[in-house]
Amino acid sequence: MYTFEVLFRVDGAVTEDVVVAASSLLSAWYKSGQICAPTWPLAKVSEGLKAFVSTPAADALDPDHANRYVRDAAATLATRFGAVVEQLLLGHDPESAPECVCEARAGYILFTHYLTVESPLRCADCFLPLPLYAASPPRDFEHLDVITWADDYKACDTLQMNTAVGERFGENQLGQFDSALSRKGHETCRRLAEVLGKPVYYYLHRARGRSVTSERERRCPNCNQAWLLAQRLHRRFDFQCDNCHLLSNIASSLGT
Repeated sequence: MYTFEVLFRVDGAVTEDVVVAASSLLSAWYKSGQICAPTWPLAKVSEGLKAFVSTPAADALDPDHANRYVRDAAATLATRFGAVVEQLLLGHDPESAPECVCEARAGYILFTHYLTVESPLRCADCFLPLPLYAASPPRDFEHLDVITWADDYKACDTLQMNTAVGERFGENQLGQFDSALSRKGHETCRRLAEVLGKPVYYYLHRARGRSVTSERERRCPNCNQAWLLAQRLHRRFDFQCDNCHLLSNIASSLGT
C-alpha cells in the first residue's frame, strides 16, 4: 500500500458542507477500491482540508480508475465549493505488501485477516494483493460485496483471535463451508470469477484439529474429494480443491 496526503483546497472557510462533500469523495474512493481503509484522518489547514489515505497502488487515485460515483463527488466539490483536489504521494507503507505485478494470472484468492487493510483480492500465483478496481466489469461499479464480506471476516477473525467473547462463533464462521460468512464469500468469489474470467478461490481457516495425521486425511467439505497438497502453497495453504475452488490449512492449533 501507499500513503497519500489529499488536500481539498478551498478559498473560503471549511464549512460542514465542505467536510461532507470531501468525505463523500473519500467514501466513493473507498467503495471503488481506490483507497483501502474506511476511515481517514482529517485536518483543517490554512489551504482547506487535508486527509491521509492508504491506496493499493501508486496510481490508484488516477482518474482512469474512477467510477461515476467518484466523478460525481469530485464534480460536486468543484462546482459547488470551487474546491481543487490535490494529491501528494508520501511513500510506500513499509508494513504492507507490494501490489501484484504479474502479467498473467492463473487465478485469484479472496483473503484477508483481522490485522490488514490491504485489498482482499490476491493473485493466486504470487499471493500479492490487487486493487479491487482491477476486478471491475466494463461498467461503473462499487465493490460493496467484497468490502462488506471483508469487514465481516475481520470481525469474526477478531473474535477468534481475542479468545474471549464469541471465540467459537468466530472460528465456525471462518472454517465451516456452510457458515453464513462462507456462503457470502462463495457468492462473492463466483461474481468475481465471472468478471475476471479466472477461478477465484475461497479460504476456509482451520483453527482446531485432533492430530496432524487426522488433519491430512481431511477431504474437501463440498465434493469430498482428496485435496491435500504435496507442498504447502504460499507457506499458508495445505489443501486446494480445484473443483470447488477452496483452500484450507492444517489446523493452526497443531503448530504446523
